[in-house]
Amino acid sequence: MEDNQMLLQLRAMGQMACVEGLRRSNDRSAQYGLTLTEPQIQALVWRRQEALAEAGRVEFGEGALPQLIAAFCDSPYLCQANYEETLAELLVLFYHFKNESRDRLSDGEVIAGMKRIFDGPAQGAVELLADAPPEALTDPDWGEVNRWSGD
Repeated sequence: MEDNQMLLQLRAMGQMACVEGLRRSNDRSAQYGLTLTEPQIQALVWRRQEALAEAGRVEFGEGALPQLIAAFCDSPYLCQANYEETLAELLVLFYHFKNESRDRLSDGEVIAGMKRIFDGPAQGAVELLADAPPEALTDPDWGEVNRWSGD
């Protein structure tokens, strides 16, 4: 019983840290016309919990969302209208790539690779980023040839 209470407390602390991290991230992203409202922050924290459960992962502290915001907020493919949804999709892909790479890549390497592909060959299409193999994250030349069609 005590273990269960401890896990619930850790989860609550992680959610609070994530909320605070997202609020702080608004300072940076606002420079690019992108901000999250309180309801959007709460929705992203909830989606984070769902994504972690689906990926079989655990995060402590504020997690990857503030890092994703820091990396992606200057993307020419993000706008206020798609900001929350795109962040949620990028978070799911982040966990996917972490699992697929068996955690051999740091969070920073995964995020940098995702950003390069998203802004480059995927041209802002999350679906195309999702189709990229994990090794594309560390291959700076990946995407120079249309690798999605096998050329």
